[in-house]
Amino acid sequence: MTRFKPLYEIADGVRKALENTGVFKHTTVAAISTGNQIWVSRDILNALPAAVVCVGNGAFKSRGLARDTTVLIIVVDSFKSGTEAKAKGVWPLIDTTCNLFIPQVEPKKLPVMPIIDGVEYELRNFIPIESEERISAFGIELNGAEGAVYEIENQ
Repeated sequence: MTRFKPLYEIADGVRKALENTGVFKHTTVAAISTGNQIWVSRDILNALPAAVVCVGNGAFKSRGLARDTTVLIIVVDSFKSGTEAKAKGVWPLIDTTCNLFIPQVEPKKLPVMPIIDGVEYELRNFIPIESEERISAFGIELNGAEGAVYEIENQ
């Protein structure tokens, strides 16, 4: 049987990588389809800074044997103003998250793309997300590329 990695496993693999950075109090996955849904989840807002991993669009290529999946990481922290140190707010979290998905480059070698659980990631962008006044939030968009895997079924 040929199959792709289940979407939940893709999201959870990214969540585990974020958790391993040690900068988030809370990491989770969520099947969010609108921006407002994140603000209903009190467990996220009560444990800041937090990261929520969602799966967005998917596209198949190579006659259905390859798939690109959009993965969105929502980085959330409390809004801080005042001194310069406080004003940095969510930005160090964005930097830490983006750095997980930057290709490794060595002289005279091809770049090595980040791979988590067999999915190769390409960093696309980050954008601010409209949120409650006391919250700072950014969405970080990744493209995850994978090939279909053939599994031999036990008979």
